Amino acid sequence: MTADNVSSFDSIFLIGKEMMFLMTLLASACVLISCQTKFTPMTYVYYNETRNWNEAKQTCAQTGGTLAHFHDISTVMDILEGLPQMKNITVWNAKANTAPTDPSSENCSTITLRANMTVSTTHCLQDQPFMCQYSKGECRYKIYEQTSIRGNNIFTKTAITWQHCHDLCETVTEITCRSFEYNPVSQYCQLSDTNRWREKNQFAYYVKSWDYYHKTCVTALSQKEYQEFPSTTPLQLTTSPPVSTVSMETSTSKIQEKSEWPKPLRVLVFDIPLTWTKAGEFCHSKGGSLLILDDKSIIPEANVTSPKTLNTLWIGLSKEENEEWKWIDGEQPSGSHWKYEPNQYDTSQKCASVILQHPYWWYEGFCSEPKPFICQFREETCRYQKEVESVIVAHNKLVLVNYSLAECYHICNSSTEVICRSFEYNVENKTCQISEVNKWTESDYFLKDVTGWDYYHRKCYFGSDDFIEPTTKVKSTTTVGTTEMSTNPSTEMYTTTEKAFEEMQRELKEIGQKIREKNRKASKTSAIDTRPSATSVGVVAIVIIVSMVGGVVLLDMGTLHLHCQQLSGRNKKKKAKYRYIKRHETSTDCDNLAYVSENLDRVRCEIRSSNDGDEGVEQDTCIGKQSKEENSVVDSKEVMLMTDTKNNNVENTYDKSETKL
Repeated sequence: MTADNVSSFDSIFLIGKEMMFLMTLLASACVLISCQTKFTPMTYVYYNETRNWNEAKQTCAQTGGTLAHFHDISTVMDILEGLPQMKNITVWNAKANTAPTDPSSENCSTITLRANMTVSTTHCLQDQPFMCQYSKGECRYKIYEQTSIRGNNIFTKTAITWQHCHDLCETVTEITCRSFEYNPVSQYCQLSDTNRWREKNQFAYYVKSWDYYHKTCVTALSQKEYQEFPSTTPLQLTTSPPVSTVSMETSTSKIQEKSEWPKPLRVLVFDIPLTWTKAGEFCHSKGGSLLILDDKSIIPEANVTSPKTLNTLWIGLSKEENEEWKWIDGEQPSGSHWKYEPNQYDTSQKCASVILQHPYWWYEGFCSEPKPFICQFREETCRYQKEVESVIVAHNKLVLVNYSLAECYHICNSSTEVICRSFEYNVENKTCQISEVNKWTESDYFLKDVTGWDYYHRKCYFGSDDFIEPTTKVKSTTTVGTTEMSTNPSTEMYTTTEKAFEEMQRELKEIGQKIREKNRKASKTSAIDTRPSATSVGVVAIVIIVSMVGGVVLLDMGTLHLHCQQLSGRNKKKKAKYRYIKRHETSTDCDNLAYVSENLDRVRCEIRSSNDGDEGVEQDTCIGKQSKEENSVVDSKEVMLMTDTKNNNVENTYDKSETKL
């Protein structure tokens, strides 16, 4: 075989390969349309006549339809909303695998059209009303104002328009969107995989600011209405806004994605304060450059961290005098992510830095300021990370059915029409979904706990903890963009090995030691600094504070002792006063007794002087007896007076008349 034949054969092979790929893309587009719909538009027509099973089936077949089959409660309730006169009517139900082989001896399925959807059986020869279904019509949304389904939202998005919310429900393939709710005040969008008929108990009325949009693909008509519109789409009476053909919005971030393949990079942080120019020279000496942060997934994907997270680090963005901001490769930023927009009238030289905290703002500063910096180094390939039961909602560029996981890998690696940043795979139905975004660029749409789907993240940015052991790899001959891909992602390797990284870290430590040694020598040869050190100032401050606290404590103790002495003095005065009152009461009682005795003696003398003669002895004797009686009376009187004096604490005196017998 000659060289010309070989070249012609290779050309034919390449052309055939391109044709196969184009056919794959065309089939994928068709599959995408069918997967996005998920709901088949169906028109149900009610015939106001009774027929047995076979006759009803033949009537529907003659008009281009089939005997109606009612899938679930949603179908029944949507029919009743279009034809309310059908409520509680029993019709034939063409359930799958229920066609009678012998209608004369078998029963056929019927259904009563009402909220509980009663299914039963009736003899096939009995006449029953029936409905025919036709594959025509359209899907639409019916609005229920100020209503909502409580607790059944599976995806929520904020700050979007109604049209964007509507398009999300239409294009999502990872979940079955049967309804959505929108709040025009707060611009909240909530997608749900159920509807008001499936969750009747959760459907709430009079919910302020929320509107419920019910998705239905069922059109219900009477026989007369269908005959008037046989060849056109039936008239839809709905209050939902018109469906727009405008493509759905993508990222709301200020950093726009480049229309090229991401370059595999190793991103490392060097915690050495250098000027922007010195930092760039250091990165260049190691075979890299300052980081070009044109993709917002670089920092989180590489897990770039720093011991001092609040400090800013130099990146490869600068502005010369009287020029625009440019990356070190000469390209202008496709978007901006400044915390504070730079002054457009400032013509001085400035350089940019980034803070390693979400959302990773940029800051401008003087290039002569020493700061840590971030370097980037080229890597050979990207690799994939799997996250089970996770998806990116409604961001699929291609949807492929009946593809294996290995084929999905290969398409993501080799596609020249789609920039594959991630893909999702469903093992049960063998569906592969290719996306041009990933969980970092569209974090608001990243959803977990989605049964059946696995998310495969195409990782192209690596940090210091992403080294793997080098293995043997078979390289693919297909080069996509600027990245050389591998046919088997599990056998990929990196050019920057862990050993090279350790050598770089060792050199970094040596440079740090040299800088510290240089500073130490400079401090020895410099003039003596007589200023107090920070340590001495701190010790003096601590001594002053301790002295102040001790003085306050001693002062409090002295004050407490003085209060105790005053309290003790007051108690002593109270006791002395109490003893004085007791003594005064006792002396008062004695004075009262002396007064009574003195009066008694005077009475006795008067009696002796008044009596004469012979009766003197008898009188004396009588006086003696009377004296004894008077003494007894006086004694009792004294006891009573003393008792009253003690009880009332007042001075009591005897009246002279009371002392007379």
